[in-house]
Amino acid sequence: MSILRQADRCANIIVDREGTVRNIAREETKPWLVSAKREDRGWRWFCRYMNAGEKEECKANILETVWFESGTPKVWYFTTHRGTISKKTLSGTNIRAVREAFHEISSSYESDSVAISYDMNSQHHVLSRDDFEALYGSRNFSKIRYLAAFIPARNHGHKSCHGFANYLHEFIIKRDGQPQHISYKLDAPIGFPSRNSSITRGKTRSTAVTINRQLSNMIRAVVTHVENIAGCRVIRLSCYFVLD
Repeated sequence: MSILRQADRCANIIVDREGTVRNIAREETKPWLVSAKREDRGWRWFCRYMNAGEKEECKANILETVWFESGTPKVWYFTTHRGTISKKTLSGTNIRAVREAFHEISSSYESDSVAISYDMNSQHHVLSRDDFEALYGSRNFSKIRYLAAFIPARNHGHKSCHGFANYLHEFIIKRDGQPQHISYKLDAPIGFPSRNSSITRGKTRSTAVTINRQLSNMIRAVVTHVENIAGCRVIRLSCYFVLD
């Protein structure tokens, strides 16, 4: 089970607090989640803080993800054998090493797809071996924000817009300050639009209790680690998951 963010903007971050509200009859603490300053942060920001921390390590399983700047690979995040987030050395972050690693991962799953690209238009694309080799041969990565290793999702033989993921998990802090976790199954069968037509697929609320708990625990670990390291409060986080 691996995390893959769906878009560059992935969360609202609380970065400061407000004080106490007083009135004649009583004194009460104003819910600072409502009034504190909020800022959007992208998945790269999360990756950086999941990797940060000298004494604490973030336990989460992410797809091997390589971020690009001006067409050049700049940072490569991955999950270690201990199940924690780390990054490759600068010297080891090059497109030839990326090609070898992604092909090795693809071959281990006997998959015809190699990578997931996330472009400047905030669109994901699943790259076949031929697509990936064409991109590698062109050496033109100027429109790429990141490349992630492709892992086939369980029971995902059909083609779909979510061909790279089969679950979506949404975490939010409600107005009363309580956390809420909701998991969705992607491309689940939801019915037939008309007679003699193919089955319609869409996003449905997940009823898989064990899977929902695993997704919630992983997101909870990520949120706790990022809040401790970055000194902020995460109030919303939405992630795609690949359950292989």
